[in-house]
Amino acid sequence: NKKGEDIQHTLFAKLLTLAINKFSHLDPYGMGLMYEGERPGWNDAMNGLPGLFGSGVSELFELKRLVDLLHSVSLPTEIEVLSPLHRLIESLLTIPESQGMIAWDKRMTALETYRAAIYQPTDSQPLSNQQTQTILSHIQHQLQEAIDRILASHPIIPTYFAYEAGSYEPVQIQVDHGQQTVRVLDFKQVNLPRFLEGPTRYLSGINRDAAKGQVLVEHIRQSGIFDTPLNLYKTSESLDDLSMEFGRIRAFTPGWLERESDFLHMSYKYFLGLFKSGLYEQYYKDIRYGMTCFMDPLVYGRSPLENSSFIATSNNPDASKHGQGFFARLSGSTSEVLSLWKLMFFGTNLFAVHDGELSFAIAPKLPASFFEKGVVKTTLFSSIHVTIHYDGTLPTYDASVIVDAYELSDGQTTVRIPNPVIKGKDAEAIRTLRYQHIDVYLKGGREPG
Repeated sequence: NKKGEDIQHTLFAKLLTLAINKFSHLDPYGMGLMYEGERPGWNDAMNGLPGLFGSGVSELFELKRLVDLLHSVSLPTEIEVLSPLHRLIESLLTIPESQGMIAWDKRMTALETYRAAIYQPTDSQPLSNQQTQTILSHIQHQLQEAIDRILASHPIIPTYFAYEAGSYEPVQIQVDHGQQTVRVLDFKQVNLPRFLEGPTRYLSGINRDAAKGQVLVEHIRQSGIFDTPLNLYKTSESLDDLSMEFGRIRAFTPGWLERESDFLHMSYKYFLGLFKSGLYEQYYKDIRYGMTCFMDPLVYGRSPLENSSFIATSNNPDASKHGQGFFARLSGSTSEVLSLWKLMFFGTNLFAVHDGELSFAIAPKLPASFFEKGVVKTTLFSSIHVTIHYDGTLPTYDASVIVDAYELSDGQTTVRIPNPVIKGKDAEAIRTLRYQHIDVYLKGGREPG
């Protein structure tokens, strides 16, 4: 601050600062967030896109998730924010909820004014609960309107846009190298080839309708994103018509590295999106081909227990490489596997607190084929052996399948709990690793008649 002291704010105020800054980057068509520099999110091989007034739909989805979260939090009457942020919020609320050059120009001008201010000593000022909810509602409405327009106009959700200057006028500003400076008066949106990331972000964070999700999945499987011979998902459809100025991705051979290969971090994120959207049948169909643990080692070329950076797809000119994994790694793909494993075997909310009391509940979502002689086993917290018992014929994500009972053992005594939820001391004992074995008994899951 102006006294030379550090300013301290709450986590909520910091996340609100992030959300306001991101929203200020809404592109001229209001359909993505502008890239100003560096690399565009996950796909850093599209490193030329920021220089082409590029924007990302994936980032818009992630901003919507953040704003929804902030909007759901109960707040005190006011919070402290930086004074420049307070002024930025006031400026944004004066801009009409519309797309187009005028709104974009006003947002960017407000953002640039904010940036200039935070480089100077500043201070904090209160932002009322009503002001906070007003700006979050303002952002929510515009983002949802953008998502609705994207869904209405694109059978496969786009990942990137670029923008070209339409009309412009010269500006008399002295610049280096004798180049003419201009003021752009309007932009034209450029549709780029379709990538897997946009649909993935939608399925994993925005979509709550399994039927709509399935329609999107069918469009993807009929597009160039899906590698039919290998039953794998590529990072994108063909980039042959994309110019070199969009980045080094265009310099790669098709089916290699980030260009149109099965990049495991990306395809595993897509699988996670299928699962989160409730598309369990599609998920279990796809992982039979797309997850390395189910692959033929003679084709994959390494242990199926080992992830790769990418798998060469059937569009690669070297047919001997098709289906092979390259560059062993333990990075993003491994973290997605852990997320999927948790959801598959334990469910979404393993622990919860109700009326101040801890509860524990396992809700596996597995196909019946995963059970061998009515049993499937896994491990919780690296030390608790979990055995799930089930003799049904339907998948455990069928509504007829419920948890009937648990048996908890510490190696000496066994406690039976005939309820689908474990509460209180027993839940705490699981959390503190006092039990060594958990047996879960499911019932139901039989075909009628």
